[in-house]
Amino acid sequence: SKIRTIVSKIKKHPLFEGDLLSRDSSTAALILTFKLGSNPESDRTQNILKELLTKHQQKSQISDTLRIAFAGQPRQINKAGVLINEDMEKIFPLSILLIVVILLFSFRSLLTVIVPLSVVLSGIIWTAGIVGLIGGELNLVTMVCAPIILCVGSAYVIKFLNQYQTESIQLRESKKPGDPEASKPEIITATISSVTLPVTVTAITTVAGFIALVVSPIPAVQELGLYSSIGIVTINLFTLTLAPALLHFIHLPELPVAQNQRGLLNSFFNKIVEWLRLHSKRLIIIWLIVAATAALGMFGLSIDSSTKTFPENSPIVKDLQFIEKELAGTDSLRLLFKAKEESVSQQGKLLNPLKTAKTIFGLKKLQEWLFQVNGTTEIGSIDGLKIDKIHSPVDVLDHYRMGLEKLTDDEVVKFYSKTRENGPKFLSDAENILQVTLRMTSSGSTSFLALRDLLLEKAPLFLPDLQFSYTGGGVLASESANNIAQGQINSVILALALVFVMLSMLFLSWKMGVIALFPNLITILVFFGSLGWLDIPIGVTISVIAAIALGIGVDDTI
Repeated sequence: SKIRTIVSKIKKHPLFEGDLLSRDSSTAALILTFKLGSNPESDRTQNILKELLTKHQQKSQISDTLRIAFAGQPRQINKAGVLINEDMEKIFPLSILLIVVILLFSFRSLLTVIVPLSVVLSGIIWTAGIVGLIGGELNLVTMVCAPIILCVGSAYVIKFLNQYQTESIQLRESKKPGDPEASKPEIITATISSVTLPVTVTAITTVAGFIALVVSPIPAVQELGLYSSIGIVTINLFTLTLAPALLHFIHLPELPVAQNQRGLLNSFFNKIVEWLRLHSKRLIIIWLIVAATAALGMFGLSIDSSTKTFPENSPIVKDLQFIEKELAGTDSLRLLFKAKEESVSQQGKLLNPLKTAKTIFGLKKLQEWLFQVNGTTEIGSIDGLKIDKIHSPVDVLDHYRMGLEKLTDDEVVKFYSKTRENGPKFLSDAENILQVTLRMTSSGSTSFLALRDLLLEKAPLFLPDLQFSYTGGGVLASESANNIAQGQINSVILALALVFVMLSMLFLSWKMGVIALFPNLITILVFFGSLGWLDIPIGVTISVIAAIALGIGVDDTI
């Protein structure tokens, strides 16, 4: 009976409806607020929450009909970290296994596989050690460093091993009858002389591609560029030292002397080579046309980091959908208003502009515009956005006064005096900032930032005497995601410039710099152009690919 009385009182109350109680009173909520400096996304905190919910679900007498769900940014961050850890535990060993299979197929020797594996694993261990020594930490972005180093390092070692086989044949053929056979030290010395320059240059250009990520405004992306660069330099060091040391003790099978190898793959490449010999100019023109067509697609590029991070059938998504359906959306945006200057009342006393009826009526007009009470507004043009609730003094005053007609400044001052003691709290302790909170559902960063831009334009029109600003985890995450995506454009341009300058200086010819960049520039144009033509928005993950692809792709050209 007491519970029914309480529920009937708070039902349709602006403070509780949508936040603590659903409109049909079938769902209630607890909102947990964590202290500043705490770590709610930690495994320990999230596990405690899960254990509590599971225990009370089981103890409930109506467990068959009771549905307990929980959501929020801390749970999403924790779950993303768990999933990436699980993926890395699968991806890393699978990458090693795949490389082992390819090496066995290529060199037909189990012992040969020891050399590249020793080099890449040593490089990864050293990289992890260096990152630890400089006080670095792994996060959701930098976790991909290990597979990147594994793939790049394998390419360097394969180049070294292939050159070792080539030098072995050449030294054997250069020997005259009666001369002693070429020794391993001779072959290794010749190999080091041949590969040191190209392997080192490829490492430098790859580092240029990754180090360009340092211009990103996001620390995690800067760390990805720094840690990957450390790994590549380390791998290069081990390729030129550990690999030749191991070859003193490991026999590498020799390449067959015959150059005219048969087989489907060789026949295919021979035809390609012949066609290139006859039609090289035509091929350049074709690629320029492809690049130009792709470049046109770049005008349709859009940036949007979707919130659909997890599979639709995962518990976290189901909980989130349930809460958004029954209550207000879990995305929030805090609007902050600050007085431009104190105004003087008719009595000659200083009056805080935040505590006036004029401000309340201005907030009311802003809310009506957001909820499109008087017809469709600019808010209706934002795809994927649904504003569920606005937590502001307007609704509370309207509820208790049963309307805002003839509202006076004195009533507003008394209202804030009462709420200062018992809540809800809309003013800061110094009474110089007024906070209004929007609860909403958004499909991604684009809709979130579109709302932000509209508020920056419209809020000053409704409240001209106040300064407007905004904050909140959702908008900060959206701005960060878009900064990452936009920053990659700068990273790619910087990487292209660095590679062009380095290769031009290395080969003492700007033409060689152009030749080296030609295939990579076309690849980047096709990559971004395809996203535009296919209407695929650039998100956090996609945006990092271009700089990485450039850094690795230049290796092939060199």
